[in-house]
Amino acid sequence: MKFFLLTLLFLTSYFFAGVVSVQAKIYKCKGKDGVINFTSIPCGEESAAIKRPVRKIEFNKDGTKKSRKQMQAEKVKKEKEFLEVSKREREDKEKKRKQLEQHQNKVRKNCEAAKKI
Repeated sequence: MKFFLLTLLFLTSYFFAGVVSVQAKIYKCKGKDGVINFTSIPCGEESAAIKRPVRKIEFNKDGTKKSRKQMQAEKVKKEKEFLEVSKREREDKEKKRKQLEQHQNKVRKNCEAAKKI
């Protein structure tokens, strides 16, 4: 019995030791170019740090690189199109809801009229 309890205690302590979460420290470092980077390594130490995402490069149909203003304008245009489509979908859904409600009211009135006959 003692052996069983000791084995059980050992296994549970082993299990919980593996479950304990490890907290990583995050360091906020300002680079030489003035850009703030977040790394898991203290500032000034050499190691593999979190890489800054590479900026997306897009090209025009003629092969020239798109300017930031062009990309921003396209993004705004896509967002406006998305909002317009969403608005139309909401309006269609509301219209269908009203039609269904009118139909249900008509059926209800017809049922009440049929019960009276």
